[in-house]
Amino acid sequence: MNHLQHLKNEVRAEKKRLHRSFTKRHSLFLKILDVCMVLAFLFNMGALSITNALVVKAEPDLKLYEANPVGAEMHNYEAAEPSQAIPAIIGLFKHIFLWSILGFLYIYQRTTIYGEAGLYFLLFLTLYILSVTSCDFFNNLGFLIGKVAYG
Repeated sequence: MNHLQHLKNEVRAEKKRLHRSFTKRHSLFLKILDVCMVLAFLFNMGALSITNALVVKAEPDLKLYEANPVGAEMHNYEAAEPSQAIPAIIGLFKHIFLWSILGFLYIYQRTTIYGEAGLYFLLFLTLYILSVTSCDFFNNLGFLIGKVAYG
């Protein structure tokens, strides 16, 4: 092993020690941020389901089609035309892609945090995601409650 590789290994080991000590000092705060990320994901899924419920309630005669032709054939559903299915599938993939990016950013930052600046970035990222998803969820929930209460 040459000298440069030895120095790289020492730097990597020191970063691991720094990360372990930093996360040990701020373990409760980081656990709270983890819970906030889970809540953000749940709020987002809740907002999606409430939105879908409101669409079906607003138009009870709305006929739903299966976007996946194989799934439609397996379960005896009516398959959607490709012109109807493609935008829905693209929207789903965009949603999955966005959550993948946000999840990667959070996990990467969470596992490579060494100091206060990284902690502040993680806090900002988590609070931003949580505020956007909770706002969407509570707006949809309020609309659903108003729709149920006042028709």
